[in-house]
Amino acid sequence: MHSQHFAQLSDLLACLDACAEMAATTVLVKGSRYMKMERVVQPLLGQEISVGAH
Repeated sequence: MHSQHFAQLSDLLACLDACAEMAATTVLVKGSRYMKMERVVQPLLGQEISVGAH
């Protein structure tokens, strides 16, 4: 198992994009509503990021 921490959302999204090509990739998205983790989930689902969503 491999885990990583990202200080910037853009770095996380770039890594997820690169990992999307790998087979059997599992992504756990954990965080509070305050952290606005939908900004991570939406691109994973192929959706645009909604600015100001909550």
